[in-house]
Amino acid sequence: MTITKIVRYKAKKKKLPKLRTALAEFVKNIKENEPGTMLYEVFQEKNDPTVFVHLMIFKDKQAEKAHAKNTYVQKWIKILHSICKEDPEFSDLKLVKSIKDSENESTQTDDDTQEAQQ
Repeated sequence: MTITKIVRYKAKKKKLPKLRTALAEFVKNIKENEPGTMLYEVFQEKNDPTVFVHLMIFKDKQAEKAHAKNTYVQKWIKILHSICKEDPEFSDLKLVKSIKDSENESTQTDDDTQEAQQ
């Protein structure tokens, strides 16, 4: 089962050039070294260019753990904390609906039933 996460943060305006450089290197490393990371995208809010959101989808728990252990991820986390106004917000996401619903519907129904029983 895939794992989807987001991280949202607000950067200090004067740190944006450093952030862009670090992001380019970070995403390149993920692309080149993480076959279990199915998607990694970084978005910037149009109305507030200091706000960024990362969307990531990992093939499974093992891929997520492998991502977290990489040295470039640890380096990125240090940079991230140095450029943020506040601590970044990390969230796990649960798929509710998709254009691929025929593939996901039975899985989601089973997941929802199990959660309701707990």
